[in-house]
Amino acid sequence: MDESLDGMGMSFAQYRALEAISEIGPMHIAYLARLLKVSRQAAQRSARQLAKHGLVDLRAEGRDVVIEITPEARRRLALCRAATSQLRDSLEDRLSQDQRSSLAALLRAAERAFQPPPPRVRPWWLD
Repeated sequence: MDESLDGMGMSFAQYRALEAISEIGPMHIAYLARLLKVSRQAAQRSARQLAKHGLVDLRAEGRDVVIEITPEARRRLALCRAATSQLRDSLEDRLSQDQRSSLAALLRAAERAFQPPPPRVRPWWLD
């Protein structure tokens, strides 16, 4: 996917962030991090890079930072969608529906496998 976006001057991670902000609207960086399943620090780094290129505006709201997409980012997103649609079309041509379903199921399983386990709670009777 990164190769599809090479000419657009952004990484797939930045593209995902812009898509999320475009779809949902302005949001806190912490919320963006949860959506993308990355650390808050990683989301902040992406946001700073996007702001440096004029693709998002960052504004402080108390201790939080709100990220908002710019008109330039909307234009760039349209180009990115066109570039990535070619890759999606290629996958659809090369993989059957069953193969795509299996791949999606495997990717969901891999995502769950990388989720941290729930915190262990000490049983009350041991306190």
